[in-house]
Amino acid sequence: MIEESLQVLVVDDSAMVRQVMQAILGTDRRISVKAAADPLIAWGKMQKDPPDVVITDWTMPGLDGLELCQKIREHPEGSTPYIIVVTGRDGHDQVATGIRAGADDYLTKPLVVEDLHIRLLAARRMIALHRELARQRADLQDLNQQLGIMARRDPLTGLGNRLALREDLEQV
Repeated sequence: MIEESLQVLVVDDSAMVRQVMQAILGTDRRISVKAAADPLIAWGKMQKDPPDVVITDWTMPGLDGLELCQKIREHPEGSTPYIIVVTGRDGHDQVATGIRAGADDYLTKPLVVEDLHIRLLAARRMIALHRELARQRADLQDLNQQLGIMARRDPLTGLGNRLALREDLEQV
């Protein structure tokens, strides 16, 4: 199985953290990394080019990482990126709060590089499942449309059947 590339958006108010994350993630040629200094900038970038994964700090001035999670999950037509919250808060209550806000995973600071790679492996699997589900949904819609057409035609003659006639008469 060939792994597709991942588009990752790192959201953190610390320039140093953004640079470190870009350096860590940049070692993998299958990962494309973008960064944003605050959630509102990140939101704008997401509207133009939706990422596969969002890695966000929890605590930032203005809109925080959890509010960004909620905004992403509440957006009706938005993409569904895999969201990882990175924070110094490590209690079970904080983890639960992060997950309830819409995060898919949670990492505590100081960041352990191997933990990040493990989370991205899980993200890759979830993204692949979402893509396969979307493909299957599209296939089912196509099949349903074909069945709808077939249900209105006589299989022997190819002419409209009784159902097609009734629908045609209802439109008149």
